[in-house]
Amino acid sequence: MKSHHEILMEARRVEQLGAQFAEERRRAIAELMGPVPGPRIVMTFPDSLVTRSDEAEEDELGTTITRRRWIEAGWDDGAVEYRLIEDETETAPWGEVVRESGPSYVVGSDSAFDALTEGYELNEQERLGRLLAPYAQRGETGELLEAVVPALVREVELIIGSDDLPVASRIAAKAGIVAFLEGRIDASEFIGAAISRGLHRDLGAEAIERHVGERITIDQP
Repeated sequence: MKSHHEILMEARRVEQLGAQFAEERRRAIAELMGPVPGPRIVMTFPDSLVTRSDEAEEDELGTTITRRRWIEAGWDDGAVEYRLIEDETETAPWGEVVRESGPSYVVGSDSAFDALTEGYELNEQERLGRLLAPYAQRGETGELLEAVVPALVREVELIIGSDDLPVASRIAAKAGIVAFLEGRIDASEFIGAAISRGLHRDLGAEAIERHVGERITIDQP
């Protein structure tokens, strides 16, 4: 997950492109220079993969959903609007496309930072959901209650990027990992806390835990 500072720097670059779009639109209207520019793509996210196995039989593989997200600069109520748009393709294990949908509007804002943050959080939710699914399933069945060993904790630390956090937050994250592996907190709660820590990691450990604390009480160091 990109940090608050990293997204802020990217938002400034995206808003420069948005300003160019607004100026081209203004000139086209003022000088009657042909069609007024329509919405344009100013940023594209990496593809996000989701494995859909909820309806698959035990001996079958689920389909794979590829979600594509991007930011468009559009015009709304006299100002540039930054719109998070997505589409998706669902593919069977043998490569056949079984469903396509979109493009669809997710969120819009006059702030590129808001649209970018939403997009990165959605991508990270899906990435962590896919990678942590095997651990969540074992935790729900109680399989790991007597088997939460350091090596297993380390695997999850690498998945969520704990090494990039301040020391105090790494300690809190480790407590959350153990609770997740033991089935004491569910995957969505754990993923939400991990994303919040990643986003706010450049604000200092105290600020990170303040953001996370309302979502997961075990994170108090």
